[in-house]
Amino acid sequence: MVFVILLFVVVKLFNRDDMGDHLLAAYISIPIYLISFQIIEQSGFFKQPSLVDQQKYKSSSVTHEQQQQLLTRLKSLMSDSKPFLKPDFSLPDLAEQLHVTVHQLSQVINEGLGRSFFEMTAEYRIEEAKRLLKEQINIKIEEIQRPEIQAHLVAEEIAEQLAKRASFRRTLKRAIEQTMEAGAKGISLFLVESDRPGYKRGRNLQKMGMQASDTAELFFENLRVPAASMLGPEGGGFAVLMKELPRERLTIAARSLTAAELAFSLTLNFVKDRTAFGQRVFDFQNSQFTLADIKTELSVGRAFYEDCLARMLSEGLDNTRSAMAKLWLTELEGRVMDRCVQLHGGAGYMSEYPISKLYTSARVHRIFGGTSEIMKYSIARQL
Repeated sequence: MVFVILLFVVVKLFNRDDMGDHLLAAYISIPIYLISFQIIEQSGFFKQPSLVDQQKYKSSSVTHEQQQQLLTRLKSLMSDSKPFLKPDFSLPDLAEQLHVTVHQLSQVINEGLGRSFFEMTAEYRIEEAKRLLKEQINIKIEEIQRPEIQAHLVAEEIAEQLAKRASFRRTLKRAIEQTMEAGAKGISLFLVESDRPGYKRGRNLQKMGMQASDTAELFFENLRVPAASMLGPEGGGFAVLMKELPRERLTIAARSLTAAELAFSLTLNFVKDRTAFGQRVFDFQNSQFTLADIKTELSVGRAFYEDCLARMLSEGLDNTRSAMAKLWLTELEGRVMDRCVQLHGGAGYMSEYPISKLYTSARVHRIFGGTSEIMKYSIARQL
């Protein structure tokens, strides 16, 4: 009370215009401030809580058994009613409903649920919103399932309704189901420019072979392409891929054949120049038999490839024969590379020799463009 009266006097003095009165007010204000701080300090405002107060605070904590009971009541409240959907719902409100203190409820939520009150309410609201949105989607789908509406119009109509109601932008459940049901006819191809927003090239992947060509991950994050970028008709993407499939398989077969022929030529020169135990490696009977087998198989492979090439130029190469060409010539390449490395000895394992690079690069030919197992399956379906 004394502090308030003195402060009132100082304010009155400062409101006067006389300079001497201002100085008088300044001199009076100093002891007033000192007295006020002393009064506040004696009131215990800045004092730390005593041990008794701390024990009293700790006694408000709940035991494990009480915590389980309170969790049960909390979960029951969440399932029976929806208090968490109220924007102004707070921790004290929830504590009042459960007839516990705020400290006890906060302890139960943090220790029992492993999250804060804010996180708990946010999670509840999100799940409730998902449930309501799902109900809206199902209702809308049932409303517009009319035979005269095409699949893409259905997807667009649902998307428009969801955008208005929930500001939601993602592929709809119905559109995905229709694409899955369509199978190969649900695939469409698009041309994507490398500078289009959302397209991103990832890091270069480290490969066992083919080091001269880069292989990287490609990302399409929220990428939007116009309808004009579609390659071929809608739903005709798989047909476009299948149309060029024989040519692709024959191209891989040609690469495998020429790589095997190159490996044979390098190995033949190497064994004729390399000596072991006082003679050329070529002069050993095992070397001659191995090279004779390789030459024969390469000649058969070359003849089969030339036949397939002639068929392709006359547009008579079908999927089955192209699968045979890829299967035979890529497997032949693998056998030839292994034998040629063996004839090189330890030198064939060194990266400085061309045969080593040919060996590691050849392995992928039996994988990309359709594995050897897929080629066998494709051939067997026509038997």
